[in-house]
Amino acid sequence: MDKPLNFSTYKLFDKKVLQEQFIAVHQLSKNSLIDNKILFDHVAKSKKQDLRLRPEHWYSDFFYFKLEEIKHMTWLTTYFKDHYLVECDQLLKLHFSSGIYLEKNESMGSHHHIDDWNYEDSPDLSLIYCVDQGEKPCEVIFEYEYGRHKKRRYAVTLQKGRFVAFPSYLRHSITQNKNKKPFVGLSLRFQNEFRNN
Repeated sequence: MDKPLNFSTYKLFDKKVLQEQFIAVHQLSKNSLIDNKILFDHVAKSKKQDLRLRPEHWYSDFFYFKLEEIKHMTWLTTYFKDHYLVECDQLLKLHFSSGIYLEKNESMGSHHHIDDWNYEDSPDLSLIYCVDQGEKPCEVIFEYEYGRHKKRRYAVTLQKGRFVAFPSYLRHSITQNKNKKPFVGLSLRFQNEFRNN
């Protein structure tokens, strides 16, 4: 009697993934010493000083604010890099960081983090960290398409202490803040770092 063929022992096709679109979500550990109140005050101080990345309100950079590095930001960056390395086996180096501040009824329009005039100095991976979201959380809306599937959208709720990581080329927006208090977040952008073999 002939034995049945077992196709699980070998692959028929040698498949290579050329590009990966993904969204990775993680919640900050409750045991972490990172203080969201300190981070909130740090971004609010930058907002009060009007340290916007761009002064024109029609650009998404209008809602990003320059930040000086403080201890809790360093801890947050290291926390994410360490966890990402363990789970995804990818070393990261911080490329740029800024604060996000949306007052009542403000929203952030669609954009990506690639510098079209300087690809070499653009980030590979972007991260939004929610410092405080208010009673009615905002959402980050991602735009993507593949093949015949066009104008696709995917939403992630921005909850306090939540990381949302994604490729820097992925277009995204943040929905209207419907709270009296501001939505505050951090934007961290990374470049891939490669080990020397």
